[in-house]
Amino acid sequence: MIIGELSILLIALVVLILRYLSCRTNASSTPTVRNEGKPIAIILTASVGGGHEAIGQAVRAELERNGYTVHVEDGLRLMGDLINWIMVGSYARMLRHMRWSRKSLGSLMWDVTFKLTAFGWSARLIRLLVGVFFSRRLLPVIEESKPSIVISTYPLVTAALGYLRRTGKLEVPVVAVIPDYGVHALWVSPYADMHLVTSEQSARLVESAGGKAWVVRMPVDPSFDNLPPKSIARTKLGIPQAAFVALVVGGAWGIGDIRGAAEHAAAAGAFTIVVTGKNVGLKKHLEACLGNTPNIKILGWTDNMPDLMAASDCLIQNAGGVTCLEALHVGLPIIMYNPVPGHGEMNVRVMEQAGAVCCARTPQELTNLLTEVMSGQRSLHTPIPSSLTPSVVDAVDSTIARPARATVGVSNATDWLRRVGYGIIAASVFLWLSLTPTGLVLASRALKLPVVGYHAPKGRVSIGVRVSDPLTARAIEQAAWNTDGCITIFADDKAAIGLYPSRKVQFGVSEPSYQGRLHSPFSERRHAALIAHEIQDHTGEYPHYFLPAGSPNITELIEMPKHTHLATWHKTGRHFPDKGLIIVDARGLSPSEAVHHLHSTMDAIRLRGLTCTAINGL
Repeated sequence: MIIGELSILLIALVVLILRYLSCRTNASSTPTVRNEGKPIAIILTASVGGGHEAIGQAVRAELERNGYTVHVEDGLRLMGDLINWIMVGSYARMLRHMRWSRKSLGSLMWDVTFKLTAFGWSARLIRLLVGVFFSRRLLPVIEESKPSIVISTYPLVTAALGYLRRTGKLEVPVVAVIPDYGVHALWVSPYADMHLVTSEQSARLVESAGGKAWVVRMPVDPSFDNLPPKSIARTKLGIPQAAFVALVVGGAWGIGDIRGAAEHAAAAGAFTIVVTGKNVGLKKHLEACLGNTPNIKILGWTDNMPDLMAASDCLIQNAGGVTCLEALHVGLPIIMYNPVPGHGEMNVRVMEQAGAVCCARTPQELTNLLTEVMSGQRSLHTPIPSSLTPSVVDAVDSTIARPARATVGVSNATDWLRRVGYGIIAASVFLWLSLTPTGLVLASRALKLPVVGYHAPKGRVSIGVRVSDPLTARAIEQAAWNTDGCITIFADDKAAIGLYPSRKVQFGVSEPSYQGRLHSPFSERRHAALIAHEIQDHTGEYPHYFLPAGSPNITELIEMPKHTHLATWHKTGRHFPDKGLIIVDARGLSPSEAVHHLHSTMDAIRLRGLTCTAINGL
């Protein structure tokens, strides 16, 4: 969720302009009053993954059993198509396709961003931006329901509701339901009336972030209340009766090292059931790699989790969430394996402190743990939630019964100044992300932009040679005849004259340096298009790549010609890069010097055992 939230900052400036052009100066919502008759609750969820909706439906069932009238709405969708698209669309695609290796760029960024947004100032900024730009859209559906209480199961919805409470636009109490044991600061709103959590450790995290917490028995879907006996469930599912069964789950989106967990569990001798959720690509990948393994059964999205848990001896997970609550509810032991960076690692740490899970952070630890359990040397213990712990209904009843909390209204002048301040902050963040490689990385992953080089697998490189002289360009092209197509020549308009048709070399546009002259992205785009046609005239091939003059950033997407891909590179300095596009800068070099520089780079690649490939292979 965290990288998706940073994407909100990218569009905040645009939203600010559109929002306040359409809003009246005196636009203040009619306060929602408490319902004095039969208690009514409105639950606001989000279709981000499956857990937020699942816990919302479980809370709904428990409240309805206790006499509440309950309305469930997709709060994130109500907040606007833009924020819903960011969190559900681009964010979902990013997670499903992210390489979860601890050394991968994606997982490293995920972990760093998760930790950065845990600071008080960054969490407050994101909560306030969400409140200013998106919170008012929730008011109409709340006012129509006339609820006694509003319940949120999604952090950004909680942030929006907290803002409405803070500014006096919402007078009914707000309760946030947090099913994860680990609680990130961004999931807490100091202005929500209560946060319902799973453990004392979770409550302390809420309180340290400025919120109020109540430890409750988290409800699960009623289908988990009466599981069939293990033998019946195994017969129904076609699972060997005598086997030790490990259930491997990565949530609705199938994230994390699912393949590694399945391989090592099966290697230890467990009959392994893998649930890939809605990640169709992962299911196909596992079927191709592990489909012929006799003790591995691969499933996609399923509504049959109660029977799967009844048939299993342990759950192997990597992040926590509602699946773990369901396992705890039915008494299925949980093994947390190789937790995903960020929220997964925090969740596992807190669950381990609470005594709710066993941890296996490496393949060897997982293999050893399962081997010891299957041989009887060790047992897996799972705590059953105490019946003495208050229920969600107890907490909701108590919150409604409390005297109405005084809200702090914000004057029009103060509100206007604050919003202008937020707009300036958002514009600053927007500018920073637009002009740095960080923004380009986020945008390319979330939106699948035409960018090559950043996401290359480790050990695979390609060579790009930047030239500005026609003689040097021709010498490089001649030298590239014996390189198996791993060289791309990036030429400007002057160097293009020296090029000629070749099947051994790929061509790209080198953006001329704009030092000493006014830089306009649109004029640079026109200039780059002219260079592209110049290259085509001399090589017979339209160039497919564009190499920016400086550090790559989002503005380069405006400057690159049509039908080209933005090339990002790694500089050869003290540490020779082990992946991606390596640039040999031959500008200002004689033809012989440029060729020597190219050969030295190729020698360095061979010496390090790297694979040199064409740029389209990165």
